Amino acid sequence: MQLLAWDEERADELRSEPACAPLLDAAHRASLQRFVVASLGMLHARTEQQGEDPGA
Repeated sequence: MQLLAWDEERADELRSEPACAPLLDAAHRASLQRFVVASLGMLHARTEQQGEDPGA
């Protein structure tokens, strides 16, 4: 999430310079956000499972 925030800040700073483009476009940013959300969801599910079954 820090990468996304950094890229948005960088894009804002570079808007005044037309030759510079943001590192991630909107589609890439959305894909990365979905990936992070899915990864965190899977990690959360795994830790919940381990909390219920310490032998796993």
